[in-house]
Amino acid sequence: MINGEENMLIAFDIFRELEHEGVLSNKEKIIAYNNEEIRDYVEDFARRSDMVILEADQRLYMVRNVHNNKFMFTNEELREKIFKGKKVTNVHLYLAYFTIMVLLAKYYNSDEQTVQAIQFLAVEDLEKEITKYLGQINKFEENVLIDVMEKTHLDLEGISKVWNEELGPYEEDKTKSAWNKIGFLFRVLNFLKEEDLVTFYEETNIRLTEKMVELINLYYFNSSRKNFLLELLKRPLEEAVEDLVETSNEIE
Repeated sequence: MINGEENMLIAFDIFRELEHEGVLSNKEKIIAYNNEEIRDYVEDFARRSDMVILEADQRLYMVRNVHNNKFMFTNEELREKIFKGKKVTNVHLYLAYFTIMVLLAKYYNSDEQTVQAIQFLAVEDLEKEITKYLGQINKFEENVLIDVMEKTHLDLEGISKVWNEELGPYEEDKTKSAWNKIGFLFRVLNFLKEEDLVTFYEETNIRLTEKMVELINLYYFNSSRKNFLLELLKRPLEEAVEDLVETSNEIE
């Protein structure tokens, strides 16, 4: 019988691999992890490092706690990971974040919904949704727009200009590397794919991975900022803003 000290060493070995690789797929180690004592040790090591263990797709993942700044990407790191050396600003990162929120809002169109509303989303449909919402930004009075940007922590005016003025239409160049709306989306989606958060079906249909679903269940419905933005994305933007501005004092 394996004693407590041996279990702790096995757990530490699992933790170290997760710490270095972020993912563990070794079947023997996953079987070992299912031992209650070993699991407790691994989760304790992770908790002390301010990390979280997830089980998905017959793998283990260790991800950053949402409040763990040590393991969070810096803006510079994200620019490199998403845009691969292309010169961009933080506004482009805000647009990438907005893109992800629109994507998730299509799958989870209620702040209480824990089951996906759809299984796949075409990249072109994602582009249409973003274009629809960002095309309405210039309709708002300045004070209303400022209030919404403060609540979402997003430069909606800036990302609207990047999307509508800087990025060319899809029809001009359909290559995924083009600097247009679809090309931008593929940069963001490929980053998510590299992080094992989405996969592609027939190249242009987006599917969430089990890892993404686990993260959504852990964090997505527990952030007032995300919930505020989700409310914006659930219905016509002008209608949503009118209601949300009235209750803005309830948003942290």
